[in-house]
Amino acid sequence: MKPSESTARRVAVLEIRLRIERAAVRAHSLACKPERPATNPNGADSYFPYILGLVDPADFQETYGYVRLARHVYKKSSDILHGRSSLISASPIILDEWKVVVEYLESLLDGIESGGDGASVTEV
Repeated sequence: MKPSESTARRVAVLEIRLRIERAAVRAHSLACKPERPATNPNGADSYFPYILGLVDPADFQETYGYVRLARHVYKKSSDILHGRSSLISASPIILDEWKVVVEYLESLLDGIESGGDGASVTEV
């Protein structure tokens, strides 16, 4: 049985939220190089500042904007998934916008992990 369109969009919201959480934890690992994997009961929100510590000062403003957007997406996705919003599922347009934010963060971290400064992320 194929899920309804609404269910498919809710699953997409969950996927976006998980990708944001992974990016935030990945940023913490890149910045701090901990011996053990990060575990934080406060969620990804507390790891977002590590992303800013990884970027070149010339890219700080743009990255700061994306981090703010990621925090917004993180909170809105939580509201949708936990039923705290009248928006039961996000529209395809909103999901596309949220995916751009996640792709920016992932691209930034990929660039940093490969030894660069993540400057190529503006191509997202």
